[in-house]
Amino acid sequence: MMKNLVKYIFLFCLMGDCVIGMNLGEIENLLKDKKYKEALSTLLKEAEDGNSDAQFNLGMMYYHGEGVEIDFAKALEYFLLAAEKNNPHAQNALGRLYLCGYGVKQDHSEALKWYTLAAKQNYVSAQYNLGLMYLYGYGVKINRDEAYRLFNLAAKENHSKSEYNLGEMYRRGLGVPKDLEKTLALFAKCYNGLDEEMKKRVENKMNEINLGKHALVSKYHEN
Repeated sequence: MMKNLVKYIFLFCLMGDCVIGMNLGEIENLLKDKKYKEALSTLLKEAEDGNSDAQFNLGMMYYHGEGVEIDFAKALEYFLLAAEKNNPHAQNALGRLYLCGYGVKQDHSEALKWYTLAAKQNYVSAQYNLGLMYLYGYGVKINRDEAYRLFNLAAKENHSKSEYNLGEMYRRGLGVPKDLEKTLALFAKCYNGLDEEMKKRVENKMNEINLGKHALVSKYHEN
């Protein structure tokens, strides 16, 4: 449904890439009046005029099926138009499509390319996504130092999933010395920003770490 279009537009503005040359109030009013075709027409006109933000927003509509049928190939088309104008949101979205093979043949190397371009513009989500690729070796040789660097950049902007992954690296000793105290601190910091499933995962891991610490103290305790 088109009803979520304004939600997307305002979200993108908060992410630092506000739609240029678009009358948000006009679009919001059209949506409230259920004049979906007119709202879509406004976005299409802006996209045709070369507005990369409008092109990205249209790509998101087709990706999520908001007001239009889900069409990954169409989403790819609009993301590519915006990405070629150096729009980091679109570059990150293209990385997702190539990584998962949505609307295009799966290509981890191509995903790596687009994530890298967005990450170089300090786009936090791309830094996180690129960190995962280096951590697990998707389209590139495993490089835990680079994964750590990228997660750390995103974590400085309070990106919860990056904080979680840094905690995991310290918990498992991946590219860094194992440090359960840092793991606990990072897990506690990221907790509120995670979804319910990840919160449960963090709770279980924190309990496991704390139980292990108590067991170690009991082992060496003298009566």
